[in-house]
Amino acid sequence: MKSIYNSQLETMTKSEMLRFVDRQFEQRRVLPMVVFKYTQWSKDKGEIFNELCRLFSVGRKVIVRSSAIGEDSLCESQAGVYQSIVAKLGKRSIYSAISRVFKSYHQSLPENEVFIQSYIDNSSAAGVVFTRDPTSGAGYYVIEYETNGETNGVTSGSTADLQSYTYVRGSNIELPKELGDIAEAVSELENIFGTTPLDVEFAVKGGFTYVLQVRLLACRYLPSDVPSNRILRAIKGQIREALSPHPHVVGDNNILGIMPDWNPAEIIGTHPRTLSSSLYRYLVTNDVWANSRSDLGYRSIKNVPLLVMLNGMPYVDVRASLNSLLPEGLPLPVAKKFVEAQIGYILNNPSVHDKIEFEAAATCWTPSVEARIDKIAPDMSNNERGILIEKLLDHTRSMIESARQHLDFNEQSFQEISNQLLVQSNGGRTVAWRLYSILKNCHELGTPRFARLARFAFVGTDLLRSFAEIGLLSERQLMTFMAGVNTVSGQMLDDISVLDRREFLKRYGHLRPGTYDIRVHRFDEAPHEYFGEHIDPIEVQRERFAVPKSTKIEISKILSRAGFSSDADSLFAFIRKSIAAREWAKFEFSKSVSSALSVLTEFGNDHGLTREDLSYANVFDILEAYSGGIDLDDALKQSIERGRVISSGMQFVKLPPIISSDSDVMGFVGNVNRPNFVGVGIIVGNTAGIESSDLTDKIVGIKQADPGYDWIFTKRIKGFFTAYGGANSHMAIRAAELGVPAVIGAGENLFEQWCASRAIRVDFDSQLVEPLG
Repeated sequence: MKSIYNSQLETMTKSEMLRFVDRQFEQRRVLPMVVFKYTQWSKDKGEIFNELCRLFSVGRKVIVRSSAIGEDSLCESQAGVYQSIVAKLGKRSIYSAISRVFKSYHQSLPENEVFIQSYIDNSSAAGVVFTRDPTSGAGYYVIEYETNGETNGVTSGSTADLQSYTYVRGSNIELPKELGDIAEAVSELENIFGTTPLDVEFAVKGGFTYVLQVRLLACRYLPSDVPSNRILRAIKGQIREALSPHPHVVGDNNILGIMPDWNPAEIIGTHPRTLSSSLYRYLVTNDVWANSRSDLGYRSIKNVPLLVMLNGMPYVDVRASLNSLLPEGLPLPVAKKFVEAQIGYILNNPSVHDKIEFEAAATCWTPSVEARIDKIAPDMSNNERGILIEKLLDHTRSMIESARQHLDFNEQSFQEISNQLLVQSNGGRTVAWRLYSILKNCHELGTPRFARLARFAFVGTDLLRSFAEIGLLSERQLMTFMAGVNTVSGQMLDDISVLDRREFLKRYGHLRPGTYDIRVHRFDEAPHEYFGEHIDPIEVQRERFAVPKSTKIEISKILSRAGFSSDADSLFAFIRKSIAAREWAKFEFSKSVSSALSVLTEFGNDHGLTREDLSYANVFDILEAYSGGIDLDDALKQSIERGRVISSGMQFVKLPPIISSDSDVMGFVGNVNRPNFVGVGIIVGNTAGIESSDLTDKIVGIKQADPGYDWIFTKRIKGFFTAYGGANSHMAIRAAELGVPAVIGAGENLFEQWCASRAIRVDFDSQLVEPLG
């Protein structure tokens, strides 16, 4: 099948393209239309109206659609930018609608067109279908649609009911019933256009697909961009194995996700380079994650990795995660029943997959834990529920009572690591030894401490939120509490305008956006790139956290009845200290990661290996080079070649955020995210990507973010949104602390849609984001 890209197609208006495909279709999928130019409308309004009356009966609902010169070019789609207006056919309403559409063009070019068609009421689905993945060009059909009967919500960005379905090109898969014969319609279009990628607007009514618009999709693509059957079979096999029963965890069923627990999508991305993913696995998700929880009295599931790598793409083993958050000593039958109930709840409510610990799990006792368990596991007996709550209560009391030894935390707490890091980072020994020592030290001392402190912070935050759930604290009080926590990131913003540049970089220079990504410069490697020449003092307005005495008394009574020695004030102090300690530990262990990447970069410079080359290396090969006495240069070059193969294999593979079956490899429902809103009221502002040179007063889009992205808060942004991240993620904490409005974890579809909009309106009270063109 050949492509028919040519200059004639590239210059067609919307109406011309529709008339072109209408002549080629076997079935009548393009509705009859009346088309006219601006010059015709200026001269012959009456004749055009008569023609409309001959084609459509007076009073019938029609849609007046834009068809401007250059509206949809290969360089840029203007989907949803110009107006399309639904009106009943009558002289006054039609004249008004046509004038408004022409006015929306901003330029009164004589050749600009408007066309009018019947409006499709009560469609079962309406939206767009891309014949290639629009972001990567990979060989997938991507369908984005709404099911509320409207036909322009997807392109205008006005729908809150966006759904999506993605499936592999050439696969024989059953699509959702509401999409009717969309696959047949797309097949007819591909018979016309060959391999040319398309962006097709459609509406389905009575199972039949009407084509509303066809655009040539400007994306990079190759004939080999369809994932090979070999790779897809391999991924299916990995999924089947991961979903099967496991001897070291309870629960017969399992799911995989990109955002639960240690949230790999936020930290290393959905398609990370081998060095990033292997570093994360070695330092956190192979064993540290589970051992640290076991040390705090949770169920021991040692020797079970948290991440399942699907052809290089990181997924969390949700069953293993849930097992690790059960209190030690919980009887196995109760544990199994609760884990299976949690997995079932997540499958039925997939939007909680990035906020499992607050909505789909019970990881500690809280005043509202019984209600949460009833919601998650309604089939548990009173006895089973009682046993679970009692174990959670015992465990939570024990954790809080032992917190002092973990939370008496200051800069000296990491002095042992810092002293060793100083020796390991400098010359005098082989690079293999230096890398091995830095990473081994971080694995044994740095990330375990961070993981334990992170668990205290989760428990504290869950307790705090629970008092809001039972009506003792308001959402605003929760926000002012978080804003009052003094963290290292807050200190950095104070220091940046007080310290001279050299002293600031000495303290914070190791940070980089993308902690594990060697391709990204540290702050001290490119300070002007992040901070410019000068930064004015940054003032953070913080509202004081205030709770009436009566509320504190009530909280203290609840704690006392549950057997805690803490009162409200000491509980609040514990929560503040645990959050601050977690953030400081994260800051400190990232020094080791950054130092290891710097040592590796220096070695690469001396051996002709770029940062890009090194990003494909596997950290386990680097560690083996030292322990096995292998030449590091040879080991790296071989490792890089293997990493390139892995990266090329996953480059054109799309998988869903949540996987519950190997059949999800071939086709899946997308957009399962429910974003996390941090803020109150409404903000409206222009959008900007993180790469923009001017972020001031913008609402900034950041795909994923870790502490290295805190520099954006020096740019006086109006707000920000991310594709990935959970309710308790680093950027959610930063947003609350600094009072910066944010929408966290919107998912790829909404993230791309908002980035493409000139401006957005965010209503935090209604939890709604509206693109503004």
